Amino acid sequence: MKRELEEALCIVGLELGSKKLQLLFEYLGLIADWNKTRNLVSRKASTHDLIEHLVDCLLVNERLDHKKVADFGSGAGLPGVCIAIYDRDKEILLVEPNKKKTSFLAHVKSKLGLSNLTILTERMESIEPRQLGQYKNIVLRALMPPKEFLKRMSGKLSSGTKIIFMVAENKDYELEKKWKINYFRSKFEKKYNKKRGFLEIIID
Repeated sequence: MKRELEEALCIVGLELGSKKLQLLFEYLGLIADWNKTRNLVSRKASTHDLIEHLVDCLLVNERLDHKKVADFGSGAGLPGVCIAIYDRDKEILLVEPNKKKTSFLAHVKSKLGLSNLTILTERMESIEPRQLGQYKNIVLRALMPPKEFLKRMSGKLSSGTKIIFMVAENKDYELEKKWKINYFRSKFEKKYNKKRGFLEIIID
């Protein structure tokens, strides 16, 4: 499994030191073990599928331009934990309302020594604007359509905040024209021939 993870990282041109690689490998094992009882990801997900998920999530780091990053609907920690392992200088907030999943995230933080992780067991709508304003980068993976997220968080997002949606393709998401919107293909798509990209929205 470790060899397959190394090969997958090599495919997309990611070079990690031995310590980071070991942490990713341990994280992968924790997801696989806990998924048997916690339903963190699809029960049908194979080890190969989980490795692809991790690689896909690591690539979002290329689109981040702030030290503080919030991961909404973090679930098993994808992509927040991956970012925390890859870049220890970043401060990652994991927002997840499901207590069973946040107990897993707390275990991951302790087991892997990820002091740059903060875990919040809350619905995203409950977060105070003042607290959220610290995070100028927000990432979401398979949580909800961009239009729905922006509707729910209306009035809570500060000017200049970049929201990165990990999406399967570039299409019309029926978003208001008042925001700066861009789409970027992921290296994952180019190397694995699977549709992957980043829809970026910057709040005015």
